[in-house]
Amino acid sequence: MEPIGLYIHIPFCLKKCSYCDFASVAGRLEILPAYLSALEVELAMQARRWPGRIAETIFIGGGTPSILQPGDYRALMEAVRRNFPVGDNAEISLESNPGTITAEKAEAMRSAGINRISMGVQAVQDPLLHAMGRIHRRTDTEEAVKLFHEAGFANLNLDLMFGLPDQTADMWRESLAYAMSASVTHLSCYSLSIEANTPWGIRFQEGRLSPASDELDRLLYHEARRMLAREGFVHYELSNFAKPGYSCRHNLIYWNRKDYLGIGAAAHSLMGNLRFANTSDPDAYIHSMNAGMPLLSESALLSRNEALSERMLMGMRLMEGVRLDAVSAEFGLDVAGRFAGEIKSLLRDGLVFLEDPVLRLTEKGYDLANQVFMAFV
Repeated sequence: MEPIGLYIHIPFCLKKCSYCDFASVAGRLEILPAYLSALEVELAMQARRWPGRIAETIFIGGGTPSILQPGDYRALMEAVRRNFPVGDNAEISLESNPGTITAEKAEAMRSAGINRISMGVQAVQDPLLHAMGRIHRRTDTEEAVKLFHEAGFANLNLDLMFGLPDQTADMWRESLAYAMSASVTHLSCYSLSIEANTPWGIRFQEGRLSPASDELDRLLYHEARRMLAREGFVHYELSNFAKPGYSCRHNLIYWNRKDYLGIGAAAHSLMGNLRFANTSDPDAYIHSMNAGMPLLSESALLSRNEALSERMLMGMRLMEGVRLDAVSAEFGLDVAGRFAGEIKSLLRDGLVFLEDPVLRLTEKGYDLANQVFMAFV
């Protein structure tokens, strides 16, 4: 059976954060039972469309999947297993918000077979959390970490964010220090991106919000790299750090451009060179699934050149870089020759190393990664 990654989207939150541009809705919990039923319909539908696939990773994301009730986790995982074989050593992740965790929920997640938790902490300073519109505070994070450990979770990721308005270097170090003290196996450190049509995006356009300077943003990024390396975390992707053996296997599917199926409103899929995505409207999603006619927001068969560009762009996010010989074999062409001019320019600018056959970012390239990515578009 051919392996796939399975992504399941839960688009509901108790409240939208000030910076959030993700496919999620605040409230609307009254339609959650109907939405979960629609997920079961789509799981069966996609299993019929793509037979002979085994889920080696499952990622339940959002939104805030931890707003589900304890019984929902078992029901959802049973629906997955009815339709897709799940690998014996599958990585099964669930995103969570510290403000929604109880002992009963943590135990229900674990008994349902979920074995990895990714928790959106973002910061440990309550004033920053308030400004971000987060529903949790530091004490909630500390309690949630304790509950997950007590429930038997040995694989725990925390998301942290830097470059926030009014965030100092000392605040960032405090957040990192807390995360390293919490016995976690993985950390994702993201730079703030201010998106239009979010509360912070509107304030920024009006001149009422000042994010961190580029210099401070880069200082905080490299401070994370330094502190986490000292504690034994491996920097394996631009924004991600893991203890040895705990890299996120599901995200590695994306970065290595392997097959994945997205289930739920706004969920994206890539099967071979076919890319498609569901409508982002939860009501329309429920209606379309009940009618047996998926409503897509995107469907495209990618050309070889488009697929190759994606493969290079995503692979260059990894610290180990891209093996040009392997990608050449994968696409049936000479990748080094195809991008000879681009690679020469990137080498001249000091943004990449070429240690034949591996192409990877330099220290300078970490800070100008988007410039590297655009070379392959």
